[in-house]
Amino acid sequence: EERLSSDEEGFLTVPECVITPRERHVKWSPADVSLSEIAAAAVSVLEKQFSTPRDDLIRQTALVLGFKATAQVRDRIASGIDAAVADGRILPDGNLCKAA
Repeated sequence: EERLSSDEEGFLTVPECVITPRERHVKWSPADVSLSEIAAAAVSVLEKQFSTPRDDLIRQTALVLGFKATAQVRDRIASGIDAAVADGRILPDGNLCKAA
C-alpha cells in the first residue's frame, strides 16, 4: 500500500485523507495550491451558506485561502470550483452554487 500518491497536477496527497483548506499568511502563488484544496475551501464556504452566486463563491474561497481575488487567483479558484462540481461536491443552480 502506498503512503503517498500524486494528483493530475503532481500535488502529493495521502490516500483516504480529508483535505482541509489552509489560509496562507505569507505570499503564495495560486498555482501552489492544489485544485483539491481549493475545492475543499469552496465547499466549506457553501456549508456555511445555503447557496451563493458563483462570483461571490470565487471571492470568498480566495479569502479563505488568504488570497485577494485578482484575475490570476480568480481563474485558479474557478478551476477548483469546477473540480468540486465535476466530483459532485458542489451543485450549480443557474448562477448559484450549493453544497451537495
